[in-house]
Amino acid sequence: MIKKIFIRFVAVLMSFYLIGCSADEEKKVVTIDTTKVLKKLIHVEGMTCEGCEKTIGQYLMKVPGVVSATSSHIDKTTVVAFDSSLTNVQELENVITSTGYKVVKGTVKKEVPKSEETMKCGAGKCGHTN
Repeated sequence: MIKKIFIRFVAVLMSFYLIGCSADEEKKVVTIDTTKVLKKLIHVEGMTCEGCEKTIGQYLMKVPGVVSATSSHIDKTTVVAFDSSLTNVQELENVITSTGYKVVKGTVKKEVPKSEETMKCGAGKCGHTN
């Protein structure tokens, strides 16, 4: 008796899951113009851990035109590569603030310095120095 109830319960849960999955938004294919890809360094306050870095990155990657997004809670920065014909810095800043972090205005750099572009660990632990 309990086994039958459990099986029915699981079946109902699975049907809700499948219905919910089929209602997800369709993913749009975006063509990136590589000649218009820019890399910007944005100063962000409020990140305290790698989870914060990941959250910002996940939200930025949902923006059409974003090619990559890497954050460092240690440096309090986010580096975003994006197609400037599809999005802009203001939109990217809005996404960051919508996740609960603060963008420090006036600190967006047009070009990412080479040392920050190549540093992989974000803290210099891999041997890179600024």
